[in-house]
Amino acid sequence: MNRIYPIVIIKTDDKLVPYFVNIPDLNGKTQGTTIYDAIQMARDYINLKVTELEDNHEPIPESNYSLPQVKKSDIATLVDVDTAKYSKFE
Repeated sequence: MNRIYPIVIIKTDDKLVPYFVNIPDLNGKTQGTTIYDAIQMARDYINLKVTELEDNHEPIPESNYSLPQVKKSDIATLVDVDTAKYSKFE
């Protein structure tokens, strides 16, 4: 199933993992070593969370195409996932 959710990437002072990622629609958080890595980690988190909700027959938030308001230094973007494709690789 294809879904899209907004994420917010926040630059931190951490030298090893400088990017914190908030995934508001799924109450999720992750991090990354680069912006690209942060987006990939968010995609992985979303796939795992949606798969978990599906497996437990719990409601899954609808796709959300609205970007949240963020500070000028933060990055808000949309992340797409394909849970059917993802579950084939687990």
